[in-house]
Amino acid sequence: MAVKKFDMKITVGGIRQRLKELEDTKQPGESSGTGTKTDILHALVDDLKALQAKGYTVGQIAEAMSHGDDFSILPKSITQALNKANEKPRQARKKKDNGAAHAADHAAVIVNSDKRKAAPEQSATFVVTPDSEDL
Repeated sequence: MAVKKFDMKITVGGIRQRLKELEDTKQPGESSGTGTKTDILHALVDDLKALQAKGYTVGQIAEAMSHGDDFSILPKSITQALNKANEKPRQARKKKDNGAAHAADHAAVIVNSDKRKAAPEQSATFVVTPDSEDL
């Protein structure tokens, strides 16, 4: 497979121009392009928390977000986004050091198996009686 080659002067100049346009038109961290409703809620979560702290209900917020636009959102979606933002990150559970407990369990198994070996064999005897006479 051949490696594609670029004209350095033209390519670098064009990229620098586009980067300059980026600096002139957008703020650092500003979202651009397309996204899902979840992406939009994630971008607005601080604003949503502020409105909720002022006493607005998620129903009112959802209605305001959906008013006069093709974007519509359910109050439930806003609640889920706010709850997710308030969740603490889950921490991995620490493994318990069961070294001593495991050694004690292992010793008990060895003792019990030794008792079985030392016990004399017992045979069971029983009499089989027919349930009914053959016809």
